[in-house]
Amino acid sequence: APPTNASRQLLAVSASFPETTRAFHRTTWPRSVPVIVIVSEKTPFDTPQDARAWTAAHREFAARAGNRQLVVADKSSHDVAHDRPEVIVKAIVDMIARN
Repeated sequence: APPTNASRQLLAVSASFPETTRAFHRTTWPRSVPVIVIVSEKTPFDTPQDARAWTAAHREFAARAGNRQLVVADKSSHDVAHDRPEVIVKAIVDMIARN
Protein backbone atom coordinates (compact mmCIF):
# COMPACT_ATOMS: atom_id res chain seq x y z
CA ALA A 1 0.00 0.00 0.00
CA PRO A 2 1.27 3.51 -0.68
CA PRO A 3 2.35 5.52 2.36
CA THR A 4 -0.19 7.83 3.94
CA ASN A 5 0.38 11.10 5.75
CA ALA A 6 -0.22 9.26 9.04
CA SER A 7 2.28 6.51 8.28
CA ARG A 8 4.91 9.04 7.17
CA GLN A 9 4.38 11.01 10.37
CA LEU A 10 4.65 7.88 12.50
CA LEU A 11 7.89 6.90 10.78
CA ALA A 12 9.31 10.36 11.43
CA VAL A 13 8.27 10.23 15.09
CA SER A 14 9.73 6.75 15.51
CA ALA A 15 13.03 7.74 13.93
CA SER A 16 13.40 10.82 16.11
CA PHE A 17 12.03 9.37 19.36
CA PRO A 18 15.34 8.41 21.05
CA GLU A 19 16.93 11.83 20.46
CA THR A 20 13.72 13.70 21.26
CA THR A 21 13.44 11.81 24.54
CA ARG A 22 17.04 12.61 25.48
CA ALA A 23 16.52 16.30 24.67
CA PHE A 24 13.28 16.37 26.65
CA HIS A 25 15.00 14.90 29.70
CA ARG A 26 17.81 17.48 29.48
CA THR A 27 15.25 20.27 29.63
CA THR A 28 14.41 21.67 33.04
CA TRP A 29 10.70 21.80 33.69
CA PRO A 30 9.78 24.22 36.51
CA ARG A 31 8.77 22.23 39.57
CA SER A 32 6.20 24.91 40.41
CA VAL A 33 4.20 24.10 37.26
CA PRO A 34 1.71 21.29 37.84
CA VAL A 35 1.57 18.63 35.14
CA ILE A 36 -0.79 15.84 34.21
CA VAL A 37 0.97 13.45 31.86
CA ILE A 38 -1.56 11.59 29.73
CA VAL A 39 -0.17 8.52 28.02
CA SER A 40 -2.04 6.17 25.74
CA GLU A 41 -2.41 2.52 26.66
CA LYS A 42 -1.37 1.54 23.14
CA THR A 43 1.90 3.04 22.06
CA PRO A 44 2.66 4.13 18.49
CA PHE A 45 5.60 1.73 18.39
CA ASP A 46 5.73 -1.82 17.06
CA THR A 47 8.60 -3.25 19.07
CA PRO A 48 8.19 -4.11 22.76
CA GLN A 49 11.48 -2.33 23.52
CA ASP A 50 10.29 0.94 21.97
CA ALA A 51 6.89 0.60 23.63
CA ARG A 52 8.53 0.13 27.05
CA ALA A 53 10.80 3.14 26.47
CA TRP A 54 7.77 5.23 25.50
CA THR A 55 5.86 4.32 28.64
CA ALA A 56 8.92 4.63 30.90
CA ALA A 57 9.71 8.12 29.59
CA HIS A 58 6.23 9.31 30.54
CA ARG A 59 6.34 7.58 33.92
CA GLU A 60 9.80 8.98 34.74
CA PHE A 61 8.83 12.53 33.85
CA ALA A 62 5.70 12.34 36.01
CA ALA A 63 7.67 10.93 38.95
CA ARG A 64 10.15 13.83 39.05
CA ALA A 65 7.92 16.18 41.06
CA GLY A 66 5.12 15.83 43.58
CA ASN A 67 2.75 18.02 41.55
CA ARG A 68 2.85 15.73 38.51
CA GLN A 69 0.41 12.96 37.83
CA LEU A 70 0.48 10.15 35.29
CA VAL A 71 -2.83 9.19 33.69
CA VAL A 72 -3.02 6.17 31.41
CA ALA A 73 -5.77 6.49 28.80
CA ASP A 74 -7.00 2.90 28.75
CA LYS A 75 -8.11 1.51 25.40
CA SER A 76 -6.63 4.47 23.58
CA SER A 77 -4.22 4.79 20.71
CA HIS A 78 -1.68 7.60 20.74
CA ASP A 79 -4.53 9.85 19.57
CA VAL A 80 -6.03 10.22 23.05
CA ALA A 81 -7.90 13.40 22.07
CA HIS A 82 -9.80 11.42 19.46
CA ASP A 83 -10.14 8.08 21.25
CA ARG A 84 -10.75 9.20 24.83
CA PRO A 85 -11.48 12.95 25.00
CA GLU A 86 -13.16 12.47 28.38
CA VAL A 87 -9.77 11.54 29.88
CA ILE A 88 -8.40 14.93 28.86
CA VAL A 89 -11.48 16.81 30.08
CA LYS A 90 -11.30 15.03 33.46
CA ALA A 91 -7.58 15.82 33.79
CA ILE A 92 -8.27 19.52 33.18
CA VAL A 93 -11.19 19.61 35.62
CA ASP A 94 -9.13 17.79 38.26
CA MET A 95 -6.18 20.16 37.84
CA ILE A 96 -8.40 23.23 38.14
CA ALA A 97 -10.01 21.78 41.27
CA ARG A 98 -6.59 21.16 42.89
CA ASN A 99 -5.12 24.56 42.06
